[in-house]
Amino acid sequence: MGNTKSELDLLKQENARLLTENTELRNENAKLRQDIEGHEARITKLERGAKSIINVSQSSVNINSFEMEISNDTPISI
Repeated sequence: MGNTKSELDLLKQENARLLTENTELRNENAKLRQDIEGHEARITKLERGAKSIINVSQSSVNINSFEMEISNDTPISI
């Protein structure tokens, strides 16, 4: 009977250890999910910035092309 009690005590200890490890892993998982959300928000912000830069660059190209067409077709008056 003493053997069964020691086995039960060992199982209780192992269960407590596993519960602690599970809690630690859940906390780490929550932190990693939070980090991922932060990175996704940063990526979205960077992508928006890149699109804005591309749009501004395209606008500049279109304006320059339009100015070139005007300067080739009409004389400049001062």
